[in-house]
Amino acid sequence: MPRKKRDEAGERERVKERRRRILDAAAVVFARRGYHLARTREIAAEAGVAEGTIYNYYANKRDLLLAIIQQVTVESVPEMLTQTRAYHDARSWLKAVLRDRLAMLDRNRDLIRAVLPEMIADNDLQHEYLRQVIIPSIVKYLPLTQQVFQGTRLRRFNAGVIVPAIIGAAATAFLFSEWTNLPVGSPPSSEELVDELASFFLDGLLSRDQRPATSTAMT
Repeated sequence: MPRKKRDEAGERERVKERRRRILDAAAVVFARRGYHLARTREIAAEAGVAEGTIYNYYANKRDLLLAIIQQVTVESVPEMLTQTRAYHDARSWLKAVLRDRLAMLDRNRDLIRAVLPEMIADNDLQHEYLRQVIIPSIVKYLPLTQQVFQGTRLRRFNAGVIVPAIIGAAATAFLFSEWTNLPVGSPPSSEELVDELASFFLDGLLSRDQRPATSTAMT
């Protein structure tokens, strides 16, 4: 490889590593201090870079927040995409997706606590999150959903509706189990959440002639 190309490749790697360090540091500071109390000088100190270096890559603290959310949300998606063929039925694939999403939430619970109020209050941030993170992720999952579910007993359904609903249900179930104290018994384990959600969606998608017989009597 010519020296110029080696130098360019090396600089790209250095930039990539610098971005990763800044994002990792920002996630730590946001989780520790909260979004509004966090300062870029603290993030720079945590990352071991000059404060001005942050602004070489991110326009402001809000831009940095969006980049962090994007990173933690999609960090395990490529691995999930490459493992799809290992699952031979819809239920095992769906459980794997749910486990992946719940594990992502669990790894980043402190960060989520810190940034969730900002996500709720900032409509522009919500729109950017949908445009830059959620929609591209769903677009990647849709062909896999159709591939895995092909030839199953499931009724025809709109994957563009069902896939976001499944992912959203995992996030909602996690939040409720972590941060609420509903009078419905002890909080479920992650595997119990996976089993319940998989059964809820797959049994709900079964064609009418394949659904288990149920009594209509009121008790």
